[in-house]
Amino acid sequence: MGGDGEQTIETLSGGERVAISLVLRLSMAAALAGEALGLMVMDEPTIHLDSERGRDLVNILKNFKGSASMLAQLIVVLHDRELEEAADQIYEVVRSEGVSKIKRHIT
Repeated sequence: MGGDGEQTIETLSGGERVAISLVLRLSMAAALAGEALGLMVMDEPTIHLDSERGRDLVNILKNFKGSASMLAQLIVVLHDRELEEAADQIYEVVRSEGVSKIKRHIT
């Protein structure tokens, strides 16, 4: 970190870069859409996050969810379960005998 408190992107880990990127995306979407941000889709947003950053992301998403006018619907595609606690609805795609089926989990 520099003497003025600034830090270059090169000094950040992959997980820190992903976390900052996600926060910036959510913030810019909210700023651009104002109170009309209806839908956001994220595909594997936690790929490089460690457990601490994953927990931070859960808290960020809970805060966005808590403000109903800010983000009406968020769809997150995951292969792990770390964000499930921030979800209202969970759908799991299961492949069996060459056929994909969708299972809904009650939360």
